[in-house]
Amino acid sequence: MKYYCLMIGKARSTWGPISLCLTVLGSIAGSAVAASFEPDTVTFQAGNLVDKSILRGPNHTLRNKVINKGYMNNYVIDSPFGEFSVIGDWAAVNMVHEIDAIAELKKMSKTGVLAQSAAEAAQKPVNAAKQLVEQPAETVKGIPAGVGRLFSRAADVVGEAAQKTSEAAKSEGGDGSSTTDAMTDAGTELAKGYLGVGAAHRKLARELEVDPYSTNKVLQAELASMARYAAAGSFGTKLIMPSIPGASIVTNVNDMVWNLSARDLKLRNEKSLAAIGADKALIERFIENPHYTPTDQTRVVSSLEALAGTKGRAIAVDKAAAAKTRQEALVYARMTAMLASYHQGRSPIIQITDTGRLLPLATSKAGPKVLAAPVDHVSWTRSTADSVSAFAKVAGNQAGGRELELWVQGSVSATARKELGALGWTVFDRAFMRLEKEAKK
Repeated sequence: MKYYCLMIGKARSTWGPISLCLTVLGSIAGSAVAASFEPDTVTFQAGNLVDKSILRGPNHTLRNKVINKGYMNNYVIDSPFGEFSVIGDWAAVNMVHEIDAIAELKKMSKTGVLAQSAAEAAQKPVNAAKQLVEQPAETVKGIPAGVGRLFSRAADVVGEAAQKTSEAAKSEGGDGSSTTDAMTDAGTELAKGYLGVGAAHRKLARELEVDPYSTNKVLQAELASMARYAAAGSFGTKLIMPSIPGASIVTNVNDMVWNLSARDLKLRNEKSLAAIGADKALIERFIENPHYTPTDQTRVVSSLEALAGTKGRAIAVDKAAAAKTRQEALVYARMTAMLASYHQGRSPIIQITDTGRLLPLATSKAGPKVLAAPVDHVSWTRSTADSVSAFAKVAGNQAGGRELELWVQGSVSATARKELGALGWTVFDRAFMRLEKEAKK
């Protein structure tokens, strides 16, 4: 029996889906290869991870030391507007773009008639920006553990989350009976902030080619200050958005988030999710999850739409709705984009199946079972080996094709590649780049 492990994306390091992929790879004969495990934490040089043009610019400097933990790379970027900590290779590239946008907005506020009006606007509360919960302009006090939770058994994770939520509710004077109230309340508060992002705000974001629902509070404050003047006409400022995985899908999403209000995006996404088989309760759980912005949700939905003809798409929605952190939400958004890219460029995905874990498996028309891992780097750790074994067992118990592919967004260490190969997996790193090339053939 042969197993394949497909790795998607660029060579990077720090996200949970990798564990999941490795899990599938491991239990071919119920045993893992005896190998020397690599450290859970790895240090890289930024110059070896991103394009040299990203390392330094007029408005930023990437610190050279990049720490990978939990499959994701952790970056710190210095700028005149503060220190930004981001997780993930693409996130670092996108943050540099947002910093350039902040610089342009600062420049606008100092020119001509805008100087006084912008100064007045800066003195007023920027409610929409304040309600966006994530603040990237802070130093990371401790390196996040990553997204390894996504490779755990769903039952274990749900039980643990329920216990923690119940304990938190009791500590605040409640009876701890509801495990969803906290998330629902957070989602409601966040939605109020997104509803404050109006047409002028989106228009200015479009000129700068930035996400109008970005969680970057520094950017949001500048956009909110200047948005009232954007309606008067173009400022003549143009920035080029960096390319990101799933280019064709992303382009369509960008157009939607620039043109549609948050309310219209919500209605559009709810309608689409119902059409692919998600029930009302599932749709509500996904839409109200506070770890997704309207842009993130639209990316997930658009990717699932691109999986035309695929059975079990509601399973992917169920997994995405379970995201407990911002990083997990981004993993799910990229996972669905990977599957859509595979579907369009390599072989149609005919079925998405539940694994009993927080990441699903997909079956391609060509036969292989596909595990999409949008993480920066995979090392051969004990956690990786255990996960590979568990997922291989799950895949082996399913009917249909027995070959397994692991697609990784970033890189795979030499040791991990060797051990995965010994277990019968075919490993594909830099998955998005590979899939986009195949789509052009």
